[in-house]
Amino acid sequence: MNLLDNIAKKFLTDTNNDGKVDAQDVAAAFKNLVSENSDALDFNGLVEKFKNANLSDTVASWLSNGENKPISSQQIEQVFDTEKLAAFASSLKIELAEAKEMLAKAIPNLVDKFSSDGKLLNLQSLDTTSILDRIKKLF
Repeated sequence: MNLLDNIAKKFLTDTNNDGKVDAQDVAAAFKNLVSENSDALDFNGLVEKFKNANLSDTVASWLSNGENKPISSQQIEQVFDTEKLAAFASSLKIELAEAKEMLAKAIPNLVDKFSSDGKLLNLQSLDTTSILDRIKKLF
């Protein structure tokens, strides 16, 4: 199981979707939503999207060691392109409103777990044990 699959499982846990959505489908859909031109999951690009939507203070709370500020489905609409959100929902066979709610619940926790002391972790520089330790904290 790779990092993206584990993130997808965390996404499903956070959103409490009652088994309606498969983790592999979430992994592919989330990567397509978040990553512009890469085969890798781009957390830096994700954070920048939120900053560009005037949510810098909110993102800072996720990156810091304190409590995470929540986001709404309306803020998800500000961050992501409507077509990409629709494709995300369609690929999971769920309504757009439900997809936005799922993202609003999951993204703050995902960013939080892959950051430390105000900065995103560089996943390429972490050894496998460190990454696995981070993944364990997701569950």
